[in-house]
Amino acid sequence: CVGGVTCTITVNTAVAVQSIAMGTCTASTTGCILDFAANDNAVTLSTNFSLSGSGTRRLDMGDGTWTFTNVGSTTMWDATTTTNLTFNSNASTILFSATATGSRSFIGGNLPYNSFTITNAAANNRLCSFTASGATFANITFTNVKYVTLTSGITITVTGTFTYDGTSAAPGVLTSSVGSTATISVANATTLNWLTIMGITKAGAGSIAAVNAY
Repeated sequence: CVGGVTCTITVNTAVAVQSIAMGTCTASTTGCILDFAANDNAVTLSTNFSLSGSGTRRLDMGDGTWTFTNVGSTTMWDATTTTNLTFNSNASTILFSATATGSRSFIGGNLPYNSFTITNAAANNRLCSFTASGATFANITFTNVKYVTLTSGITITVTGTFTYDGTSAAPGVLTSSVGSTATISVANATTLNWLTIMGITKAGAGSIAAVNAY
């Protein structure tokens, strides 16, 4: 959207596209509004979604699932710069669904998310790099995720459930950048299974029990 008026796009059908970028909006006043909440439609992206930028913009995600199918090395979700952004996650789920062949990343910014899930078909997938300092999540679930790396110094807060389970045959790795620490703040009792955990500090009222960890 460009020009001197507000641009509102209300989505009324399921969406399947390669990518969406809304950070360069130049519409004035309330800027660009991308509204998925009116109809709670599902969204499928084969590459990525970018919120990063400085244009005046608002995203209403709705209650649908946002599915990302890219398997290669890329930033799947990019909220690096959230200047002039109004963000409503509603009851949405961000889902990385495909088994990775590259190092995918989630750059979350200082935003409030509902559910973030990675569910892979096979346990031997690649790294997911997680950069979301100050971000809050209602729920995080990692299934068949080999490596999760939190960027040095960040804090992520989970107000609901945090689930990350490896197996004896394919243990997972939860780590910060080499030689540094990152913090996970949990509100509730949390159990992590079959993980190697390195450089992670716990915060919040909840507990974290590491079972079969090493």
